[in-house]
Amino acid sequence: MRNSTIKKKLFVGVALPLLLGTTVLAPIAGATVITSKNWRFEAPITGPTAITAPADITLDSAGNFWVANVSQNTIQEIKKVGSNYVPQEPLSGSGPTALLSPGSVVADHSGNLWVTNSGGNSIEEFTYSGGVYTAQTPIDGFNSPMGIQIDSAGNLWVDNSGSTYGGTGNGGIQEVVNVSGTWTLQSEITTTNLINPYDIALVGTNEIWASDQVQGTSGPGNVLRLVKSGGTWHEANLFEPTGNNTFVGPQGVTVDKAGNAWVMNFGANSIQEIAKNGSTYTVEAPIASAGHPFDQPNGIVIDPKGNLWTANFGGNSIQEITFTPTADLASTGFSALNFTIGASLLLVFGVVATRTSRRKLAL
Repeated sequence: MRNSTIKKKLFVGVALPLLLGTTVLAPIAGATVITSKNWRFEAPITGPTAITAPADITLDSAGNFWVANVSQNTIQEIKKVGSNYVPQEPLSGSGPTALLSPGSVVADHSGNLWVTNSGGNSIEEFTYSGGVYTAQTPIDGFNSPMGIQIDSAGNLWVDNSGSTYGGTGNGGIQEVVNVSGTWTLQSEITTTNLINPYDIALVGTNEIWASDQVQGTSGPGNVLRLVKSGGTWHEANLFEPTGNNTFVGPQGVTVDKAGNAWVMNFGANSIQEIAKNGSTYTVEAPIASAGHPFDQPNGIVIDPKGNLWTANFGGNSIQEITFTPTADLASTGFSALNFTIGASLLLVFGVVATRTSRRKLAL
């Protein structure tokens, strides 16, 4: 994830050498091109200040990335300084405000951060003032919350996965509204096919997309498009493809400005587009790299340029995937039929990404 959005991506992991000392990181030369979709995988960005097992990634209004380091119970800013990226000291809270298995993070327009504590059944705000983030008392009452989004009115939307990290359970989606300074949980949205939702994406005020693992991280799942009509949310579309296009443990989901949805298949190591064609949708074939296969991709987010950003869970890094027009392939230094990358694959768990296809993504 994100608006914030887009949790969370295409992914390939490549170890990134540290440049310019011990705190400033810069991308290095070397990338992989997937000619079927003209994707170019840039070198990963790592941090000695510990990007550790990132489970999600988001983009704030200043253009900086934030990741949720799930195993370290922290969130962390990766600040862009010129052409370099500088991982900042992680934030964790303490005592009653300590993070507990943060599953997702999102930034509002004021620079405040909201985090889901999947292990604490709560969400938590880190308020920003004078360059300092301060953890606030968590808001309880959730059921293994994973994804979190903020709508145009500043209200929060959280998906209750039903059980931590994709186990089976009965989940739903819940809005949290600020009423006279108090955040108030609204009635949970539940539908027939909303079983184990992992991530959500908002489209305006009357449309929600949700990835649903149904049978956990390795089993078949689905993606739902919910719409609000007459004050009631209902399923408008259920995407449950079979065969080679089956969603396997779908996790991160996001929607681009053209209305196309992007889904991360955690259990199939791929990303998949649900393309909008007027009033209908088509589930496209999964995108993966044969030479450098994905490994458990999770979140996805789109940056203002239409590029994808990912978080490599096992590689302790984040990574950009850019769109390369066919005419520009020769300038990359790679053959259109044979290309290599000078680093090993890293495990991808969380990721931020952007929407792109054979055509340039509409933003």
